[in-house]
Amino acid sequence: MNSNTHPKQVFVATVGTTPQIFTECLYVYTHPHYGYQRKFDRIVALTTREGAEKLSTALFKEGRLAQMETDLGVEKGYFQLKREDIIILKDEGGEELDDVRQNADAEVLSGQFLHLIKDITDDDGTCLTATVAGGRKTMSAMMALAFQLYARESDELIHILPPTAKFGDPEWFYPGDPSSTSEKLEISNVPVLKVGRYLLGTSNDAPGDLLKRVQTAIRDLEPLKSLEVDGKVLIINKVYKIDLPPQNAAFFRMFVKLHKSKTCESDCEGCDSCTMTNEEIFEAFPDSIAPELKSISRPYSPSYEESYKRWRGLDNPPKSIDAASAEKQRSTYVSEMKTNLNKKILKEGSKGHGFVPAACRKAISLISIGKAPTRNGLLALTGEVKILS
Repeated sequence: MNSNTHPKQVFVATVGTTPQIFTECLYVYTHPHYGYQRKFDRIVALTTREGAEKLSTALFKEGRLAQMETDLGVEKGYFQLKREDIIILKDEGGEELDDVRQNADAEVLSGQFLHLIKDITDDDGTCLTATVAGGRKTMSAMMALAFQLYARESDELIHILPPTAKFGDPEWFYPGDPSSTSEKLEISNVPVLKVGRYLLGTSNDAPGDLLKRVQTAIRDLEPLKSLEVDGKVLIINKVYKIDLPPQNAAFFRMFVKLHKSKTCESDCEGCDSCTMTNEEIFEAFPDSIAPELKSISRPYSPSYEESYKRWRGLDNPPKSIDAASAEKQRSTYVSEMKTNLNKKILKEGSKGHGFVPAACRKAISLISIGKAPTRNGLLALTGEVKILS
């Protein structure tokens, strides 16, 4: 447990029908025996209607909170628990929940947890400590989810266990002697991967929208493990697919075959074995690109015929075009092919059901290196690579 210097300490607890969880946690953070001393400026309980009744009865009507202040030797009102901070969870219709058992309740519940934790952690002047020890497991799971999305590095999620002999004892709310083994409270940090704020920064998105964005951001990190080329369809990691137009696919297939036949090391940054210049790409059209295009489209399809016609026109330019202009046109033609291919991979692969993780799309994109003559290749391509048909 790390101490901190934030000016405002906030404690949030999930509470079921055993209010002892609440007093046990506050006791641990107050008594010097445990070494976790911190004074909370705000104390919040998330509970059901039944839980709120039992908590209010125990803490206020029966005076357990005031008595604990006396036993700990702190001033009256030390524990800043206001009645409005005993928050009763509500169902979709706004009715207070007696219990959390239904799927519909869980969905609404998540929003209430997320909004509360977001509001607290949006304030840079706070430090949050929360516990998942009380209430239904669903409540604990929602608290953990809220921490994943909104908690900061300094925020802590903890769990506390009372001694076995005292568990469920309606009259035992905290130790009389914290050094006694029979009254030992065990507290531990709950590891949580706090990703929401660090992947996407502080966001004003609704919690549900932010959850989707975080999931997408994490999914985008999936590395390329395998690439299979089936005609004009790219199958990534045996799950994701990108269906390329025939011209793009033919161009890509040529580079896949170049990659598979290369003789350089896997960490090569670009050599004659794994890359081609713009001029080499242009010259490779009749022997490498055109056959690929023919294999994945009809022999006399518009795509095949138009591509060949354009290449012939550039290979045999009119006499009125000088050599420098002709070379520039051929280079522009190759650049267009590279741009169009990468555009299809990087942008089309991110849409709808065809979503392909960004790391995978980047790994199968064509990379250009160096100055004239620029060399081009699938330099980031890793993993198993197969051409199925």
